[in-house]
Amino acid sequence: GSGATCTATLSSCSGHCGRGATSSGSTTLTAADSGDSVYDTSDDTETHQVNKSASTTTITGDSPDPSSVGQSYTVSVSVSGSYGAATGTVSVSDGSGSTCPITLSGGSGSCSLTSTTGGSKTLTAAYSGDAKYNSSSGTAAHTVSKIASTTMITSDLPDPSSVGQSYLVEVTVTGGYGVATGTVNVSDGGGATCPITLSGGGGSCSLTSTSSGSKTVTASYSGDGNYNSSSDT
Repeated sequence: GSGATCTATLSSCSGHCGRGATSSGSTTLTAADSGDSVYDTSDDTETHQVNKSASTTTITGDSPDPSSVGQSYTVSVSVSGSYGAATGTVSVSDGSGSTCPITLSGGSGSCSLTSTTGGSKTLTAAYSGDAKYNSSSGTAAHTVSKIASTTMITSDLPDPSSVGQSYLVEVTVTGGYGVATGTVNVSDGGGATCPITLSGGGGSCSLTSTSSGSKTVTASYSGDGNYNSSSDT
């Protein structure tokens, strides 16, 4: 019923032949006897189930590795099996929410993936299967490096201040991909400190110097999942 045929030559009223099915599912086998000098033509049918074959999905490359947060990298995938080239689609993910699709051509393909957080990733290529092959998946390790941040003290008011008088230090942290999070520690170089928890990449705290003179105010950013640490004075 799927287009595959074979021919059997009868011997003592019986015979057999082999054929390979080209697709899975329930198929109807039809045996058609061409007849001879004694018997007229005849035929018979039988239902036969053809199951899908196993497939193997392999991530063959992920370049560049390591990549940086926000930088795309190419993930190459192949899907193999015992009967011809696999078709269909593969979904690639980094385990942190980033995905890209592949439409197989000749059993392989690639897509560009962009990880939005740094750290060690487990790439997973999930093949959905086709008419011949069952689904399968493969994994590979990939490293995403953090990127540089820039910390800037945008104001320290009032300036000058008096001993024991608090002054407001405002700080911003910027980078090339998304809003910086985490904490900044501000110090005056003379023992006074105050913390900032960043919101929208910025924040402020009140610093109170306990001695007079010229102070070097330093803002030290501790970094987060995307950004390396940085500081400004």
